[in-house]
Amino acid sequence: MKLKITFVLLLGMFLSACGGGGGGSDGASGYQEATTSEEFFEARISSSIIQAKCIACHIEDGQAKDTSLLYTPSSNPIHVSENFNVLNKYLARDTERAALMLEKVQGINHTGGQQLDPNSSDFKNLKTFLDMIGGDLSPAENEGEDQANSDIYSGDPIFISDAIQYFRTDISPEIIQGNCVSCHQSDGTANGTDLVYASKNDSNHETKNFNLLKNYLSADPSRAEYILLKAQGANQHGGLARLTAGTETFAKFQSFLASIGGDTGSLEESLGYFWEGVELADAEQTLRRAALIVGRRLPTDAEIAAVKSGGRDTLQKTLLGLMEGEGFHDFLLTGANDRLHMNAFFNGIFLEASNLNEFYPIGANKLYQDKKKLDGDSPMWRRHWEWGMTVSPLELIAYVVENDRSYQEVVTADYMMMNPIMNEVLQGSNGLKSDDSHLNYKPAKNRGQIVKNDMLESEFSNEFGHYVTKHGGYIDYPMLGF
Repeated sequence: MKLKITFVLLLGMFLSACGGGGGGSDGASGYQEATTSEEFFEARISSSIIQAKCIACHIEDGQAKDTSLLYTPSSNPIHVSENFNVLNKYLARDTERAALMLEKVQGINHTGGQQLDPNSSDFKNLKTFLDMIGGDLSPAENEGEDQANSDIYSGDPIFISDAIQYFRTDISPEIIQGNCVSCHQSDGTANGTDLVYASKNDSNHETKNFNLLKNYLSADPSRAEYILLKAQGANQHGGLARLTAGTETFAKFQSFLASIGGDTGSLEESLGYFWEGVELADAEQTLRRAALIVGRRLPTDAEIAAVKSGGRDTLQKTLLGLMEGEGFHDFLLTGANDRLHMNAFFNGIFLEASNLNEFYPIGANKLYQDKKKLDGDSPMWRRHWEWGMTVSPLELIAYVVENDRSYQEVVTADYMMMNPIMNEVLQGSNGLKSDDSHLNYKPAKNRGQIVKNDMLESEFSNEFGHYVTKHGGYIDYPMLGF
């Protein structure tokens, strides 16, 4: 995954919500030129869209099994290439299918309901990808934005005098049939829940589904809030987010549930006024916050002048420019450590992997000989070795981000990051020399470990450690990222 692009998108959302806008431009801007369509698909489409949104129905035994788009699940090791080829062949037969796909994912004439918000980065990435593989986007070029703007809730009260009629016209088609019924039906993935709806194939489906919801809320009016939270993707909803708070559709559903006895009061209090008074910050404020957070510095005069005179694309390019150098590297290490807590090993916790025992013949013998020379004291390089082994997982994450490599390498990389002493002990061959700083890391493979077998001969001293006199061959040590 192109993680720098991801950081730009996240910065835009985070800083805008905090009063720091400017991040709402196309997440794929400038990215298309820097990668192939296959790489873009793997990085931005496969996991976040195909596997997260489409695969539940568009699979051999799914609700959409009779359509032209059947995908391979992630359990298959070649699912990325298989699904890339499926989409390529699909558009090769008719390039205008790209526009149809964009309509479908917005919930237009789609049994699976809305899967992507037209203002989301996923939607924009899908548009970019379909364009990259030759899709004709012209019929849907501006449709997503227009639809999103038309669904913004005005805030005017919604009065419902006839609940059943309102359900038939405003709730059943778009929400129940358009979003819920694909899973919440007798043969769907949510058939074990309390809400199992009748599909539109049942001539009496509107009355049945209306009564189902009414009886469900009669037993406990607070369930209305539960339904609305589920619809937004909360409470571990298997169907993810189906509705967005602040839209006309969500307001209609909320008002309908209240009209049939549902209690949505606490939800209105917690969500309805949450963003009141929040304003988007201008480009300069966004840049300043991003520079301090990501770059660990203040923006330059040139950067400020650029975002003041340019538009969103200029802001995005300037934010990308912050993602290099020592400040950004420190930001990545700190963020990774906040999740993995590797620095705990600097404060007395023993890191077993850094123990220079007989399984590391080069390191064990080097330590044994140097401690003999120093009358039992440890050489400085040992501290650098322990430092290197501790920070190596964090450096791997930084390396992946800074070099725009696939995020999957964090957990699949067949290499590790080595500083000079690690490179020597593990025979990494990454080019670092013994007099290079222990803070310098380069990728390399571990070729310095052995296994304990009949060929291993060593002696041990409480004062100096292990000394290996004979051992078998070095193993091809298996690696899986950090």
